[in-house]
Amino acid sequence: MSDGLLAVTSLSRAVSGAARVADVGALMWMVVRQVLPCEAMAVFLPDERTDHVTVRYAAGGHAPLLRSISRASGTGVAGWVAVNRKPAVNSDPAMDLGLAGAAAGPGLRSCLAMPLIDNDALVAVLALYRGQRDGFSDDDVRLIELMAPRLASSLVEAISAERANAPSLKLVKKSS
Repeated sequence: MSDGLLAVTSLSRAVSGAARVADVGALMWMVVRQVLPCEAMAVFLPDERTDHVTVRYAAGGHAPLLRSISRASGTGVAGWVAVNRKPAVNSDPAMDLGLAGAAAGPGLRSCLAMPLIDNDALVAVLALYRGQRDGFSDDDVRLIELMAPRLASSLVEAISAERANAPSLKLVKKSS
């Protein structure tokens, strides 16, 4: 499906209140890459049952590889961001991709991972990838930080709608 058709379909589901995580992810990809060009994007959701963050949406040239990623909380780039609730800038994507990333050949060289938080709950970790080392600037971080609350709230409804079918999808409240 073309990006444009996917965006229209996802937008219509969102407007009707029937958006899924994949729909919100598709819309996020369309918006984010317009303001912050990147080669790939992944949305990691926390899975309380397994204490992992798992890619639930991936887009871009490396999407098939990204879709297979699941990391224990605290490990890899996405797991570290989930636990610490701080962005990781220009991290090595191999920390999440592992050997599969190396086998894929040249490609992703830097990652900007941002926690998406809504009402003190971790909703997701948004990871953006670029092909050059140190591909993200402080301005890029500020831009994503400005977008993060809206991105988080857009995912909350979709996660809530899917929760009935997958009880492990829960927002993770910050420990006091």
